[in-house]
Amino acid sequence: RVRRRQEAERRQRDLARRREATERQMAELRAALEAEEEEIALLHSEDAEREAALERDRDAMYRHRNAAE
Repeated sequence: RVRRRQEAERRQRDLARRREATERQMAELRAALEAEEEEIALLHSEDAEREAALERDRDAMYRHRNAAE
């Protein structure tokens, strides 16, 4: 009976350790995902800025060409 109780306690400790390890891993994965999402948002923002600059340059070129005609 004592042996069975000790075995059950050992299993509970093992489960608790595995749960804590899993929770740590999940927290690390969430942090990594958040960092990746921030990087993606930054890249989208930079792309939008480049696209706007290209559009301004294109508009200026058309205005310049039309003024020369």
